[in-house]
Amino acid sequence: MEEGKIRISHLVKSYGEHTVISDFSAEFEKGKTTCIMAPSGAGKTTLLRILAGLEEPDAGSIEGLEGMKKSMVFQEDRLCENLSAAANIRLVRQKKPWGKDPKEVREIREAMRAAGLSGCEDQPVRELSGGMKRRVALLRALCCKWDILFLDEPFKGLDEETKRQVMNYTKETCTGKTVIFVTHDRSEAGWMGDALYQLG
Repeated sequence: MEEGKIRISHLVKSYGEHTVISDFSAEFEKGKTTCIMAPSGAGKTTLLRILAGLEEPDAGSIEGLEGMKKSMVFQEDRLCENLSAAANIRLVRQKKPWGKDPKEVREIREAMRAAGLSGCEDQPVRELSGGMKRRVALLRALCCKWDILFLDEPFKGLDEETKRQVMNYTKETCTGKTVIFVTHDRSEAGWMGDALYQLG
């Protein structure tokens, strides 16, 4: 398990006259899942994007992310619609032709089975339902070689039975790893997280 902490000190982010994050400080333990909850518009996604290096804060500092490989699930699925479900996942893996690496093929198929996606490995993403696309996007992030994983409402749009199955798989996969998980659902936070931070 990783040691140390991610330290956020006096973070500020504004867009024009609108301040999204105001003087936010926190410490997140590495090797654990930290859940961040807040009402809509309180800056959860902005904080995640800053931590992932996709946005720059106006003020403040972040320590502890140096050299860490990052993976992320966005609120939007951001999939390649013309590629198959398995090919979308494979995009973050080694650059080998599909079917040439038996271990990689097996790992992706096992992940898809665990997420309830067996049978649609070769189906174009454009033909999948919204909930299936959401699971493919999550698996793509989980199957990447990462040191820290950012999850922005990853279970959005899933029915309760599917959500429980996918949450179980995600929690098992992330055990002992560093995860920052944004949600507005307290039951998700209670199941997934080792620590909970309220933003805003």
